[in-house]
Amino acid sequence: MKASLIIPTLNEAEVLKKTLALVPRNVLHEIIVVDGHSQDDTREIAKRLGCVVYLQPRRGYGDAVRFGVAKAKGDVVIFMDADGSQDPKA
Repeated sequence: MKASLIIPTLNEAEVLKKTLALVPRNVLHEIIVVDGHSQDDTREIAKRLGCVVYLQPRRGYGDAVRFGVAKAKGDVVIFMDADGSQDPKA
């Protein structure tokens, strides 16, 4: 079974690196970052850390979720916020 992690982002450059460092990658098929037109280095940081990065076509959290699901290749889809408010190991 393949799992896709989807992380919607918007100007998360300051926290994204720390958040991604906590993600247990050995259980994931892919990490998808759906970016909502960030004005900082969010997309570049995500790419450098091995994520598949998409610029969402519209705006808003709901659109990012729908777009991420459409792009996911996993059998299971997991969502996580980029700000570190959730413990990815829990």
